[in-house]
Formats: sequence, C-alpha cells, structure tokens
Amino acid sequence: MAKEEKWKELVERKSDFQHILRVLNRYYENREFSAQLGESHFFRKKLTEESENNFKIFIKKFGNYEYLIHAEINPSLQSVEKETWIHIDGISEEREQLEKQGITEHPLFSIIGVGDLFQESTKDSNRKDLPK
Repeated sequence: MAKEEKWKELVERKSDFQHILRVLNRYYENREFSAQLGESHFFRKKLTEESENNFKIFIKKFGNYEYLIHAEINPSLQSVEKETWIHIDGISEEREQLEKQGITEHPLFSIIGVGDLFQESTKDSNRKDLPK
C-alpha cells in the first residue's frame, strides 16, 4: 500500500482528465444499471463539457492505484458546484501486471491514466477546505 499523499491540484493536461471521464461515462451509461446513475455521474458528465479554465481538479492518492478526486465547476463564483469521488486507476494497475510478465510493449502503455496525471501534471495544494 502506498503512503497517503497530500492533495494536489491538476494544473496541466485537464483535457486528458476530461477524456478519462468521457470514457468512464460512456462505460457506465452502456451498462444494465445505467437507469440508476445518480447526481455524481451527471456532475462528471457536465465536467467533461466545461472549458479548462472553468473547473479545478484536486487529486489525493491513498493506495497503490486509488485516488480521491475532488472537482469544482465555476470555482471563482458563489455558485460553485463540487463533487468528490474515488477513482481506481486500472490503467496503472494493468501496466504493472504486464511489466511483471516482462511485457513492455503494449497499446496500454500509451493510454493516459489518473496516476500519470497525478505524477506529471499536479502541484501541491495548500487548500484547507478539501475533504479529508
């Protein structure tokens, strides 16, 4: 298990984050339980349609592949919309499994995951009001 990290703000590659959400949204919408999708799903769907300067993403790692995501739409307005959810980075997990098998060339290695964004495109956040 990885050590618990502090909150970090995604400052680059927000469009890559939106792409990850679009893929997951399509997956959940095409499942049997799609009629049961709640407000959190519709928030994430709305987030994919926002311009990059109209939302903030904060990421906190708490396991090997587990991340807490906190997103805010309209962060500079009084009417800020917020949602927090757990994201499991299956891309990083699968890459590690392939590497253990000695496989280093596979299309999976070219797919961007939340772990990649966390490592390469964030800066430490000093916000004290983020979820615990």
